Amino acid sequence: MLILDFCNITEWSPSTVLDLYKKNGVIHSRQGAHDGFEKYCLSNRGPKSLVFLLVKASEIGPWLSEDNEIVSLAKWLRVHCALSPFNDGYSEIWRHLQQSREEFYAPFLDKCSKGDLDLDFINDILADFQEIGFSMAFSGQPDKWDSKSGITWHFRDDYLETLEDHINWEILSNFLAQKTGVFKKVRK
Repeated sequence: MLILDFCNITEWSPSTVLDLYKKNGVIHSRQGAHDGFEKYCLSNRGPKSLVFLLVKASEIGPWLSEDNEIVSLAKWLRVHCALSPFNDGYSEIWRHLQQSREEFYAPFLDKCSKGDLDLDFINDILADFQEIGFSMAFSGQPDKWDSKSGITWHFRDDYLETLEDHINWEILSNFLAQKTGVFKKVRK
């Protein structure tokens, strides 16, 4: 599970997070979908315009614009504020992710390991998804069928934006699919 892999990270680094992305299929951009893996990281705790690169500049191929056009890295960087591991302030992403882990996901898993599924936490996640444009679809043409939960969703954007969004989606999908037993099997 993504949430377990995330909470078990012992050392934050671009390669660690990139491995986490690849193992769990975390995609949050057209470029990531085009390449089959994501090259940058965003957190719910940081500004959405600030991205943290997980690969070296030499490993960056063509980037895709919002219109799905291939653009140069220079043009892409003008649109997004991007930091590489060599920039001042890059370590902020690790602070953001560690804060999410310590304040939200580790306590949630601790409760689960004691047999307590925190429904308030899950309701908060559902409310957050509704706020960013997700809604359950009961009629009409759905935008997406989620094979994990069996729920159809309408949503505003093509991709979940941040790593935390992906973790929250995993939690919510398991809950809606009535696979809550997976949380009760969690061990510290």
